[in-house]
Amino acid sequence: MRYFGREYELLQFIGQIKNLEFRAVKVKIIDPEDGLLQLKLIRQKLGSAIDIRIDAKAAFSVEDSIKFIRKAKPIRLSAVEQPVQKNDLKGLKKVSRNSDIPIIADESMYTSEGPFYLIENDVCHGLNIRLSSCGGFQKALEIFQRAHAKKMTAVIGAHVGETAILSYAGRNFAAICPERRYLEGSFSRYVLKEDLVPENIAFGREGYAPTPIRRGLGIEIDEAAIADRSSLYATIDS
Repeated sequence: MRYFGREYELLQFIGQIKNLEFRAVKVKIIDPEDGLLQLKLIRQKLGSAIDIRIDAKAAFSVEDSIKFIRKAKPIRLSAVEQPVQKNDLKGLKKVSRNSDIPIIADESMYTSEGPFYLIENDVCHGLNIRLSSCGGFQKALEIFQRAHAKKMTAVIGAHVGETAILSYAGRNFAAICPERRYLEGSFSRYVLKEDLVPENIAFGREGYAPTPIRRGLGIEIDEAAIADRSSLYATIDS
């Protein structure tokens, strides 16, 4: 069978996953029906052992989310992240109550209610905890600990395109959260032409990235690289 367009691109993506021998993969889906077709192909090509979860990017309605989860049952997804709009916490809770797989909140953590509301009111089954989005180590750790106390699924998330500075901060954070389910990040030169460190800190086979052992964040920053990418802002004295 010959593949064209998006299917061809998807097969290239699948080939990269095979080459890196990943044991888990997260797929971004914004259309339920098209997403099911993509996921069926991914499962077919990667086999039964790999862990597949999706990020719906808040693109589904409540009804479509529930239908999608039921239709996707043969694919054996391990989690669905942010299926509904950010502020639709009632809808998120309804989807969670009608799902036999974990529903993970991402954008919904950053509403006026905040992440602790999600935890205390059983709005979802888990949280994607991004260190920078949560405001640093102390707040992120508090969110993780309170979620863990409720036996919620914890994802230590990342921003695609983040530099080594944030990636290593995330690795340090992951090291003090051993009960997390998934780790994301350290894409570095997979997506960046250059990073802010002389060494290549991107993950390797099976997604492996070592825990930092040096002082501080655990990396040496290339100060010249930062200077080259810095902008000088003039200030006017009042």
